[in-house]
Amino acid sequence: MITYTPNPKDKEVAQAEFRALSQAQGLMDAEGGAVSPSRLWAYAQSQLSDGFEDVLHALDQNPDMRKAYGAMIRSAAMYSFPEAMAAAEADTLPERAGQGCKLSLKPSRAEQTQLYLIIELADTSKKPKALVVSDKKDRTALLTLPQARDGIIQVIVEKNSDIVRLLKDPKSEAYLK
Repeated sequence: MITYTPNPKDKEVAQAEFRALSQAQGLMDAEGGAVSPSRLWAYAQSQLSDGFEDVLHALDQNPDMRKAYGAMIRSAAMYSFPEAMAAAEADTLPERAGQGCKLSLKPSRAEQTQLYLIIELADTSKKPKALVVSDKKDRTALLTLPQARDGIIQVIVEKNSDIVRLLKDPKSEAYLK
């Protein structure tokens, strides 16, 4: 009889693979209808222009799918903004910095209920199409972005939008994809 005792690294790899397979099975068994991993990947890459209500419903209903979606976003992000260093006050607009990028919110003078979301990119050759912000429960908000001009993206958002709410959460993470 041959016995095999895995070293700690092999054991970690096997556990990670088992978790991935379990999560994949959870995706296929999602309540409210199954969404294939390839369809979820296409949504994560902004390749579905319409007809993705099933994906949104599945993400809302299935924590395993939200976790897998979050991993897909993190792995393919051009830029990431980690957790904020300190909690944002209710009336303070957060700023976040990542490697080669900066994100800030500025009040609109024309409309009290709106803010300017400004993203500054060091590398003007990269062309992010969306901002995704997620909380610790992998609940996400996605904002489609206009094209950058001279490395700056500026878009108007509502003060009470999910994007702003999540950006104010110091434990949230943001990604440009």
